[in-house]
Amino acid sequence: MLRAEGLRPSHQLELDKELEEFLDMDDGDVGSLTEEDDSDEESSLPDAQSAEKTLIAIHKQFRDYGFVPRSVKKPRQKRYLQPNDIQRVISFIRGYAAEYAVVLPGRQANQKNFSGEVLSSSTTRAEVWRKYQETSKKYEPDARVLSLSSFRYIWKTFLPDIKCTKPMSDLCWQCQKNNYKVYRSNGLAEEEKRDTLNVQLEHLSLVKGERDLYNCMRRDCKEICTDQDLHLLNGPVPPASRDFKMHYSFDFAQQILYPHRHHQPGEIFFKTPRKCGIFGICCEGIPEQVNYLVDEGMTCGKGSNSVISYVHHFFCNYGLGETDVDLHCDNCCGQNKNKFVLWYCAWRTIHKLHHQLGLHFLIVGHTKFAPDCYFGQFKKIFHKSDAHNLADIAAMVNNSSKPNIAQLVGTEDGRVMVHCYDWQKFLQPYFRPLEHIKQYQHFRFDANKPGIVFAKKRHNDEEEVKFQLLRDVNVLPPKHGFPTLQPAGLDRERQAYLYKHIREYCEDYAKDTTCPKPPPSPPSRPTKSKTPARL
Repeated sequence: MLRAEGLRPSHQLELDKELEEFLDMDDGDVGSLTEEDDSDEESSLPDAQSAEKTLIAIHKQFRDYGFVPRSVKKPRQKRYLQPNDIQRVISFIRGYAAEYAVVLPGRQANQKNFSGEVLSSSTTRAEVWRKYQETSKKYEPDARVLSLSSFRYIWKTFLPDIKCTKPMSDLCWQCQKNNYKVYRSNGLAEEEKRDTLNVQLEHLSLVKGERDLYNCMRRDCKEICTDQDLHLLNGPVPPASRDFKMHYSFDFAQQILYPHRHHQPGEIFFKTPRKCGIFGICCEGIPEQVNYLVDEGMTCGKGSNSVISYVHHFFCNYGLGETDVDLHCDNCCGQNKNKFVLWYCAWRTIHKLHHQLGLHFLIVGHTKFAPDCYFGQFKKIFHKSDAHNLADIAAMVNNSSKPNIAQLVGTEDGRVMVHCYDWQKFLQPYFRPLEHIKQYQHFRFDANKPGIVFAKKRHNDEEEVKFQLLRDVNVLPPKHGFPTLQPAGLDRERQAYLYKHIREYCEDYAKDTTCPKPPPSPPSRPTKSKTPARL
């Protein structure tokens, strides 16, 4: 026990007795010793709590280790980042980017800065850090090597323009070729270097001009919708009944597969569920986008017939009745940039469904625009939810964001809701193709000049190429009577595959719609047995 000098034996016995009682107490009883009387108004709660913690710590020390001095661990001192360490990391990342990165071509998801640089999608920040660690130990053994977390923090804070591109990011091939020539121009003459750099600058200037034109049309469209108090695509509205100009954009999204679960079973990745295509038409002024959901059995392909049919259905059922319109789309020749789409635009102005119609194509490789934004909002919800039939997908589209609207082209049982017409067969007898259509980016049609298309290669070209699309100006195409294309539906082999391999992944309420039982196969005809020829 504790021995105190100068105490009488009786007092020493009392001290030993009190100490034994103190060591036998629990932590809760020890904490109660610090409670003050309620009548004491000068006591403070933080001081009482601190005294309680101190007394409990002393009790635990005496109980576990006896009467020995307490050893207090000193907190570990942090090694703060020094300016020289930060500068070394910045210099290494910049040097690595100068060797392996490409200049951002001005069109990258979630990136508005044109001066950025992107590394290959196979490169990660951890991989760059390992090379930094290896290089530092080899050439600067006395220098401090920062950890991966500090390396990432410095990269994110001081070099936000240098990024590792995502696998989904499709860069412009023309930009990549020009950048490669610029990087490898060290041994060239000054004139050749200047010419190589001017080619890339001219390309980027063209891209920026086209993007500015698109953004300008969007702003004007929003101002018109605000002035006209337009907030919804609540058609149908009679065509050319409102004297203003509107802007629309349309594009296909990547198809999705269903049934889909947010925790997808591994086995289904080796199988082919039912497919659903998506075609979106966006009115940036409101803004709202109509998403056409095309079931696998309702599709008529992704050619011009489908594109024109969905655009025609949009104008008839969701259009705002504008007199003038501008349309933006990507440069896909098989879907948008072809003679049949031009013929359809001319057909609309001939029958004064629009008085002025402009068709504009974005530069190849720089085609990110409004429909991709709303596709992304839907895909974000889709990957986190379950969908077992078209009704579930349509509900996801409507709930993904306020501007998204779902429009079924047809149901799983074959009921057609949006008809697809054979516009190629309907327009072919009355129009002729425009030569060298791929070299033009902007087309204009006027109702006062029926059948004539005005084409420009660039947005800032003053001169327009004028071409008459009608074979005979006195013979105009009719306003109605389009031949209807019936969807082929699912063949029996595909139905049998869905029933056998995919049906088990559907919920009970969707099994008979998404993966119904295929019809019985027709009986095979008996083959006649050949009798051997007589000798």
